[in-house]
Amino acid sequence: MNFLVEEELMTPNCAGWSPLEYPEFLAFELDSDMAIRETQAEVAKAILSSEEGVNGNRLLQLIMGGGKTAVIAPIVLCAAARGDNLVRATVLSSLYATNTGDWQWKIGGLLNRKVYPMICTRDMQFWLQCGR
Repeated sequence: MNFLVEEELMTPNCAGWSPLEYPEFLAFELDSDMAIRETQAEVAKAILSSEEGVNGNRLLQLIMGGGKTAVIAPIVLCAAARGDNLVRATVLSSLYATNTGDWQWKIGGLLNRKVYPMICTRDMQFWLQCGR
């Protein structure tokens, strides 16, 4: 059996997270018809935590195909956007169209969060208009 399929079948409900603490995770699972794996929940919680690593930095690594863009990013964005918080995600220009569409669909459903895509490049010219 494929490793990822086997891992999916062995994933218990709400492994590594509490629906009371992270209701966005539960809404995401219901809306997307998928289960958040324990490693995905652990990475998401580590990103959301206020604890800092060495010199205020933290490094997290997950294998390719581990759900960074499809699962972790949407649940982190939603959980971080509670209340009056504005959250920004910066992505490579090559991933912009895919991520924007995917996140608008996944975050806009039961999670009811708005996604406003904005393109910003290093070569953009900004002028400040003062006065009047």
